[in-house]
Amino acid sequence: MDGEKEEQEQARPLLARTAALAAEAAGALAVVAALLSPAPAALAGADPASTAALATTCLRPAFALAELAFVVRIIMTWYPALDGGALPWAVVFKPTEPLLAPTRRAVPPVGGVDVSPIIWFALTSLASEILVGPQGILVLLSRKVGGA
Repeated sequence: MDGEKEEQEQARPLLARTAALAAEAAGALAVVAALLSPAPAALAGADPASTAALATTCLRPAFALAELAFVVRIIMTWYPALDGGALPWAVVFKPTEPLLAPTRRAVPPVGGVDVSPIIWFALTSLASEILVGPQGILVLLSRKVGGA
């Protein structure tokens, strides 16, 4: 009986810490939900053309920045001695590494060349062209619905 009581006493701080972490997580989720809830409500009454135009306006520069980051990462692979954690390289290294690391594990270097930034550049360019290119889905949607 004493052993069981000791285990319960030892578990109390762990349970208290777990409860505190759960409360913090719930608070963070509430903040995120509050931030995101007005957006769908505001877009619910908007016409599809303006929503597509807004998405195009936001996505076009995002895709351009991503493509630029992957081009810099391609160039960085030519110089393996570069420290990705040091400025100015960290500006490009830190945001792209979470995408490149799993790709690097799935697709090993070919002839000693890391092809993962090339793969992501191609995927980003393809997504950009499909969504916000001159004949992209969002561009055509904003024109068609807006013109009709």
